[in-house]
Amino acid sequence: MSDQTGLALQGNGQAIQMLDHMSRSTQRHTRREVELMAKRTIIACQREEGRAQIAQAAMMGAATVGMAHETLIEMAPMAEDNLRALSMAYGIGASKAIMAW
Repeated sequence: MSDQTGLALQGNGQAIQMLDHMSRSTQRHTRREVELMAKRTIIACQREEGRAQIAQAAMMGAATVGMAHETLIEMAPMAEDNLRALSMAYGIGASKAIMAW
């Protein structure tokens, strides 16, 4: 059992103590189920952390594109429409990528 699973199981000590009143086969089955649920919970938490990191990277990219957009408009005001279209396309693409993940 990994350290993370052990910590998850320790957090529910009352449920573990209840195992003492069960038969050995029921104890084994229940322990396996509890360990499986703890592992699934850890995986779900890691998946959410990954989603958050992807969302943060996309938002940072959108902010960078927005700042570059402003700078480029100052340098080439005639290209404002094209630059705005590029910025919008990046923002839409980033939001779609976040939503799809």
